[in-house]
Amino acid sequence: MTCNGVTKASRELARELCARGHVGLRMMPERWSDISEALRWQVSGGDSGGLDARLKAGSRGPLEADNQPFIGRRVGTYRTRGQLRMISTDHVTPFPAGLTICTPTGRRAVEDLRPGDMVSTLDNGPQRILWTGRRRVAGDGRLAPIELRPGLLGNRAPVAVAAAQHLVLKDPSIAMLFGGDEAVVAARYLLDGHFVTRLPRRHADYVLLVTEGYQVLDQGDFGLECAEPLVICDVDPATLQKVGDMARPELLQSRLRHARGHRPGLTGYESRLLGAMIAAKETAATALSRQPEPMGSR
Repeated sequence: MTCNGVTKASRELARELCARGHVGLRMMPERWSDISEALRWQVSGGDSGGLDARLKAGSRGPLEADNQPFIGRRVGTYRTRGQLRMISTDHVTPFPAGLTICTPTGRRAVEDLRPGDMVSTLDNGPQRILWTGRRRVAGDGRLAPIELRPGLLGNRAPVAVAAAQHLVLKDPSIAMLFGGDEAVVAARYLLDGHFVTRLPRRHADYVLLVTEGYQVLDQGDFGLECAEPLVICDVDPATLQKVGDMARPELLQSRLRHARGHRPGLTGYESRLLGAMIAAKETAATALSRQPEPMGSR
């Protein structure tokens, strides 16, 4: 992080939260970096009391902001310049129950992982799971899992991921389009109705995982981003104002770019372009495999 003022404010805010005993995913923030280095915050705005009404009415599942779903919890609300603002933590690591990932002892379903278990990562070898959680939500619309058809990303079987999941892909098309060998793509941007589709259901069970900082879990055929969420809950308006000051989009994007390193995070347009190229190659390969062999080759 390049902004020393924000770093200092983050330390002060963390000390204040610890002193007041506010709790979060763990009993209380263990490090000031829990706050200063959070990679994702959800800050939503409301006009004319609309957000107040929505919060009072509750939500069918994870709240949505700017039409983007997230799995998280509401931290609290505060008003600034006459507008109500809501701050929520975004766990950013919702994995559908049933998804398997690589561990040092073999593949395991995410719902079977417990704190202390080790998982395999693409960058830092085996890493320890610090916390796990589970949430059942309405499994339709934007909250429905997304299925990747076999063969699209090297996977031999269908793979279901959350719409909010960010995938780390490695494909020759990435080098052709963006000049690198890997890129980060939001799963929802790959939806094409054929190779990548939604799996609506009455309920969807999502598993939340927390690792030490930013990690890329090894799924076997591609990577799955796993970022440590913010670790605070309900606080007073003055403290929320400080949080809001540190949750500026440009700072969040800077932290996320730094964490991702050489892997660019693709925009929606870039992701759809990449997905179309990968799908076209898979279609061509499938058609070629179905062609009958020439008579003379038998």
